[in-house]
Amino acid sequence: MAPGAVVAANFQLAKEFSKLNHPLCRPRKGCNRTRHHSLKKLQCGVEEAYTSEEDLKEQCGTDPPLINRDWSSLPEDIQDAILVKLEYKDLFQAKVVSKLFKTRIESDGFHGCRGKMLTREAFLTALHFSVGKDGVWQSTGYDLAANAWRRLPPFDFLPKLDPALFKDHSICAAGGIMCANVSTSSSMQEEIVVFNPMTRRWRKLPPLNHPRNPVLMHMLVDPSGNSYKVIVAGSARAGHEHLSKITEVFDSRTSKWTVTQELPGPVFALNEHQTGVYVNGILFCIAFLDAQDSGKGLIAYKVDEGKWVPHLTCRLPNSTNLSIVQVVESNGEVVVFSEIERNPYVGNVEHRIDVLEKVACTDSDEGLGKWRNVMRETKAGNQAGLQTYPEYTCVPFGDGKLCIFNTIAHSGIVYDVRSGERVDTLSSPMCSGSGDMGFYSMNPVTFSFEPSFKGSPRLPT
Repeated sequence: MAPGAVVAANFQLAKEFSKLNHPLCRPRKGCNRTRHHSLKKLQCGVEEAYTSEEDLKEQCGTDPPLINRDWSSLPEDIQDAILVKLEYKDLFQAKVVSKLFKTRIESDGFHGCRGKMLTREAFLTALHFSVGKDGVWQSTGYDLAANAWRRLPPFDFLPKLDPALFKDHSICAAGGIMCANVSTSSSMQEEIVVFNPMTRRWRKLPPLNHPRNPVLMHMLVDPSGNSYKVIVAGSARAGHEHLSKITEVFDSRTSKWTVTQELPGPVFALNEHQTGVYVNGILFCIAFLDAQDSGKGLIAYKVDEGKWVPHLTCRLPNSTNLSIVQVVESNGEVVVFSEIERNPYVGNVEHRIDVLEKVACTDSDEGLGKWRNVMRETKAGNQAGLQTYPEYTCVPFGDGKLCIFNTIAHSGIVYDVRSGERVDTLSSPMCSGSGDMGFYSMNPVTFSFEPSFKGSPRLPT
């Protein structure tokens, strides 16, 4: 057959494959349990983007002869051109159809081809995590592009977590890759990994110069996609006050951690796990301020210079009376979500959204932030709520919108940042967990994530 005819024939084959109801794509007898499992998940309102390795092993051990004969005759670039046309969830189901498909989909060549075609596979927000009894963790998020809940492939390629230590884990993300502290020790030694959930590629970062479990962890990817940085700071371990002041930066170009300027403010100024937000070259995070009775405020770190910038420090509204406070980015603006306990006897709380408009400097080099309140609502609190993790987080929800997300019910209310008005609601998936999954989550995930085959944790140094 002429090369052109082969291409045409196999593009037609790909068209049939993409429907995932072609006879070649149907699991053979004995495989119905896997199909029923996937259907059950879809009925629960969560689109599965994967089939597990365990399910894959249950499939028949050999590919259909037609796939073997036709597929193996194609050059790899033609195979990529065919597979790259599959939809997000179909792509992972295709790995079950054929081991030949699976091999190619998991290759670096296909990852590069897919990454060039699609810069992102989804636009996920309201991310939350579950950990099974086997230690394998999963992540589910709401896809703003598809208006549907989606579950990422399981992170079964990473070191397993101890579910009892979920509140000690932190996670951040940028450019299609994630970074997490997966340490199973609540003592001193961190274990920070960088990984791509789509390609399953990962690397363990070298130890910090000052081993500890940091409180702040933020990730930046260069716009070219050729390098990334991980910024960590602080420590909450009692008796090690000196560690609570340390800032370190990992650069993928050198594959080394560098100690930079110490945190401003008192010891243990950072006492809540967070990722911070990066706006115009500055990383903002929440910390206790130095001045007596100042409570909490925003502190600022200039990433390129490796320095904390005192004159950009600004006190938060109601800074001494906050039960929850989180910093979020929206359309290039720094936004703070806070919860204030108004009546502890009946559990009434006030939720606020405030936007930082500018920071004015005083003669004493102290920053005075000007805040614009856009939302203030009083609601009945949950006195039986979470004690070690905030019941609510604030997450981006598209252009100029934020969602106050209930981490227990997995539902939320969407607000317009400009007007402060309610504009939408986020319904929880019909079932948000599966099987032996309990309620576990990484520390507050206040960012959106765009999964992609492009990002690599193993960038050349």
